[in-house]
Amino acid sequence: MATMTFKAARAMLLRGLADKGWVCSSGLKVDHARSPEGDVAVYFKSQSVHFAPLRGTESASAAFRNAHSLFVDPRSISVGELIETAKRCAARAGDGVG
Repeated sequence: MATMTFKAARAMLLRGLADKGWVCSSGLKVDHARSPEGDVAVYFKSQSVHFAPLRGTESASAAFRNAHSLFVDPRSISVGELIETAKRCAARAGDGVG
């Protein structure tokens, strides 16, 4: 079986996040998605996934400067696992633990 490309994985994850109510921005240098609660953003670089906790009305693009790698392979993670991992890491980072 052929491995999914990073580009295909990114598109699949963004579609899945949008289906779950996340606000997604694609076709950018760094595609990103903001959680429905507005507490975390997920960023998709060429072959990696990053997250950042969002504070108040901070935009997802402004928060990118504080983003951290999730250390996951976007080709092998489900949308549910991505959401759970990003929210857990963002909560830890917001507490000064991450």
